[in-house]
Amino acid sequence: MEQPSSKEALAHWLRSRLAHWQQVEQRLKKGALSKNSEIDDVRDVLSRYRSTVSDLSLARRNLPNHPLTRYLESLFLRSQAVIYKSPAHMLLQLRDLYNLDVPVLMREMKKPLFSTLGVFIMAIFMGYLLVASHPDLASLFASPAMIEHVKKGELWTDGLLNITPSSVVSLQIITNNITVSLFAFALGALYGLGTLYII
Repeated sequence: MEQPSSKEALAHWLRSRLAHWQQVEQRLKKGALSKNSEIDDVRDVLSRYRSTVSDLSLARRNLPNHPLTRYLESLFLRSQAVIYKSPAHMLLQLRDLYNLDVPVLMREMKKPLFSTLGVFIMAIFMGYLLVASHPDLASLFASPAMIEHVKKGELWTDGLLNITPSSVVSLQIITNNITVSLFAFALGALYGLGTLYII
């Protein structure tokens, strides 16, 4: 009697899992992950999702073009869309943004951020050394009026809020920072030299 091939045996095993996948599909259609769901239902859906991912990995490796594999891929995408969907409430979206998305992005950009900070600090230090040794070079970094203010021990922020409302000042500062950021981004097209100059 001829023994079934490994692929035939695998296909038979995957077919035996069809009832399990259909249960996952029914759960998704019934909204098993809605806000009114019981915790046991949620755990069951997540457990079934993990086993479905394992089945899909097995099917892709051994039966890449089989109809069951395509069905599993479709079920996986639908399950993932339900499980990982963003919260509908804006406050919850903001919570996820600051608790999840921003920290992940900062970790991914750790090296460029520290490199940029290093360039910035080095530029400040070099500027200080240049102006300390050659005071006339201060005009390269600041306007004559600003230099006079600094010589008098005054800062550009002194008395600013007495003239202009704080809301207007903050809007001007934000607008200036956004403009500088856009310039730095756009000048990056010059092999990064423009961005380096802005920093």
